[in-house]
Amino acid sequence: MNLIYIVSIAAAAALAIVLFRMRRAAVCAHNRFAARALAHLESAWSLQSCSVRPAFQDLLPGRALGLLRFRADLCRGGPFRWVNLTDTTMFGCMKMHTLLFIPSPEYNLPMMSIDVIFAGRRRVFVIEVIDPARIEDAYLEQHYRAMLSLKPAAGVMPEAPVTYWYKDILAECSIHARLDAGCDDLMLQTYGAYLDAYAAMAREARPCPEHAAAVRERQRWYVRSLIDNGGPAVDMLAKLMGRARADAYIWSTMFGYDEQGGELSNH
Repeated sequence: MNLIYIVSIAAAAALAIVLFRMRRAAVCAHNRFAARALAHLESAWSLQSCSVRPAFQDLLPGRALGLLRFRADLCRGGPFRWVNLTDTTMFGCMKMHTLLFIPSPEYNLPMMSIDVIFAGRRRVFVIEVIDPARIEDAYLEQHYRAMLSLKPAAGVMPEAPVTYWYKDILAECSIHARLDAGCDDLMLQTYGAYLDAYAAMAREARPCPEHAAAVRERQRWYVRSLIDNGGPAVDMLAKLMGRARADAYIWSTMFGYDEQGGELSNH
């Protein structure tokens, strides 16, 4: 019995050390991307902070038993109706960095959604340039080609197939890759290059009032479809928070709407 007890204690201690090292590595890697995002937002744009609903300010879904935590920073300004920067901690030792840009409907611009997951040495690196309106525009095509030129070659950053319902509204320059920690520098370089290229696209865009109603409706359509058709993050939120609360979080915190699709005006 004493031997079993000693072995159990040793195994628990070894596991604790492994998890601690995983968390420390994930936090260090995550912080590089978070710092790059903050530097970009502060230098490239004049944005105003938006308040997060009290229930979602430091979100710890009860069903996750404290193993999942979301902290969102929200802002808007310039050509953007909503910008969502979220820090997620998963299972105590994994991190996810999320940055979502939603342009104002007055501009015919795509959304850009970035998710980077740090799990031990494994990485998930996703940059999605999402164009729900699909309005033909030579200006956008020019910038899509410029962003595509920044995309690492398949031999360097292999592309995972996209099977989600929204694959047809993703620009070709989007990235879906599963990598390892040895690619962190390449990921960060690509991340920064895409931020700068997207900023150039948004900064030089001219208002298109003739398309505003269509862009506004298609942005709302995208959120409704995301909730109805699901996706990895949406499905996980529904399981951990319950469908009604997850829907409220997606509408308000992630995308800046009330549950009826009205744009939030709180600051």
